[in-house]
Amino acid sequence: MQSCFIHHQNGHISLELMEDVEERALTTFHSPPRFWRCYVNDTFTALPRDLVQHLLSHLNSIEPCIQFTVEEEGEGKLPFWMCVCKE
Repeated sequence: MQSCFIHHQNGHISLELMEDVEERALTTFHSPPRFWRCYVNDTFTALPRDLVQHLLSHLNSIEPCIQFTVEEEGEGKLPFWMCVCKE
């Protein structure tokens, strides 16, 4: 299971719009992550490593004006806000 940090690039998007984009993306993705937690414009999620880029592409296809980036776990650690999550 791969942990990754997903961040959207546009900091001026309403929370309601982001929730709608995320809901549409997760309900239409062929293999939704089993763990998905959001805080402001960052998302902490866990899914198989081979699905990370597929999920990123799918998220970016929902609303073209909203583009997401991904930061993958390294050395069993993943920075998320003001802490470091360890495996």
